[in-house]
Amino acid sequence: MCQKILFTDLDGTLLNDQKQISERTKKALCALHEHGHVLVFATGRPLSSVLEVRGALDLCFPDSYIIAYNGSLIWHCDSSTPVIEHTLRMDDVRSILAETHALDIHCHTYEDDTILFERDRMELSYYRAHIHLPARVVTDIPSALTKEPYKLISIHLSDHALLEELRRRVLAKLSERVSAVFSSEYYLEFYPVASGKGNAVKSLCHALHIPLSNAAAIGDESNDISMLDAAGLGCAVANANPLVKEHADFITAHDNNHDGICDLLEYFF
Repeated sequence: MCQKILFTDLDGTLLNDQKQISERTKKALCALHEHGHVLVFATGRPLSSVLEVRGALDLCFPDSYIIAYNGSLIWHCDSSTPVIEHTLRMDDVRSILAETHALDIHCHTYEDDTILFERDRMELSYYRAHIHLPARVVTDIPSALTKEPYKLISIHLSDHALLEELRRRVLAKLSERVSAVFSSEYYLEFYPVASGKGNAVKSLCHALHIPLSNAAAIGDESNDISMLDAAGLGCAVANANPLVKEHADFITAHDNNHDGICDLLEYFF
């Protein structure tokens, strides 16, 4: 048997707008596992949030992996150990936060299972509606961190242009070490250049001795583009950002609310 591997984004791709999956999608993913293929959740979400989703969906297959924090962490679920980790330098964290302060944009990061933030704003409430993690207010994020973080995320709910300006400012100073990519219209994510879903796809396929030609990746937003480019088959769901569709080899006929991922599963697996 030719073993294949599926890398799937969660929000807007595998999950419908209610953050659930249908019985049809669940059966298709179970069949994928039963035939010896590998399922990998590849997301910008923190690890603990992905583990919560994995358990809630009852998709805890043996010998499976998670790509979290936009590729900054590859996690082996059975052994509960990291395969690969990348973190932001603390001086880069300070530099990014200085720009968010100057533009008055919400920004937070994570330590273990906890969100660290400096001001309680509506953006945090919006984020936590689906990311069920505890949050702790701190005076200064870098001082509160006991280790370098996997990523920072800035959120603005009404002014995308302001996030674009933040991205421009940060990359003007830190582009050699930091990537700044949108994971939605409202979310701008900062992580090490060694991270990214595409690099994680390549690294995990290499570790598992699965050729990239046997890998499929599916997503809907800009932070998914690198993994669509890396995988042998890059797929965009019907509801994907138009820019993502430009990088796709295959576009599903259906959106995330109508089992779009099943179009890919039937085609590739």
